[in-house]
Amino acid sequence: MVDIDFLVPLEEARRAMGPNAVLAGNLDPVRAVRGGTPESIARALAECHRQAGPRYIVAAGCEIPATRPRRTCWPCAITPKARGCRRVTVS
Repeated sequence: MVDIDFLVPLEEARRAMGPNAVLAGNLDPVRAVRGGTPESIARALAECHRQAGPRYIVAAGCEIPATRPRRTCWPCAITPKARGCRRVTVS
């Protein structure tokens, strides 16, 4: 798994890491999460999935500020499920 900071263009990271690498992150923790709405965060996550492809883990591109509204974390939990993603256990 390669954690991608929000300042790195996700499409460039995918090209550099190749199609088999699992990418995570890239969601802007301040503008998208702290300053966003559940709907805008869901859109941002959908864009991350579009750029990264199916081998993507939902995560912020850095630490999520403690000052963010609690309601802004729900899209991080429900968006993957709504997109048909599934939990995979790796042993």
